[in-house]
Amino acid sequence: MKNICVIGSLNMDLVVNVDTMPKPGQTIIGSNFKEVPGGKGANQAVAMARLNGNVSMIGKVGELELASVGIANQYYFLFSLLTNAIAIGSGVLIAQLWGKKDTINIKRTLSRSLFYNIILTLGFMILGLSLPGKIMSIFSNDPAVINIGIDYLKVNPILTELDDRCYSYVS
Repeated sequence: MKNICVIGSLNMDLVVNVDTMPKPGQTIIGSNFKEVPGGKGANQAVAMARLNGNVSMIGKVGELELASVGIANQYYFLFSLLTNAIAIGSGVLIAQLWGKKDTINIKRTLSRSLFYNIILTLGFMILGLSLPGKIMSIFSNDPAVINIGIDYLKVNPILTELDDRCYSYVS
């Protein structure tokens, strides 16, 4: 196995699908927002690792941006904790009801789990969209970190709202 050290760029690509390429100065609506790890150096490191290389990566990541997204994600960590707790608790109840073959209460439990997760999701989404500055100021008092985190909190709630409805189904 070869030892390889890649020195290069590490990025987080922000990818949005669009139906047509925008014209200069034009604003268009996109869909399917994704954050994808990338950068030429990171891509080369992954390629070498897939070829069984023992890879080390040296690169620079923006400290401010990384801190802002990390702090904003504490809000979503709390959200995920709560939605998962509802889903897991419902899953335990459903497992017990399954043993009794009580399909009526299984449906009730699942529907309540979905209902509570949707209410919780909408609440977090509304707070994330309407009070992002107040949410960020709970976790940091650095104005630069707060401003970048606000932008993240304005984009992420919509995606999270769609993503986290699945927790009740999965459990």
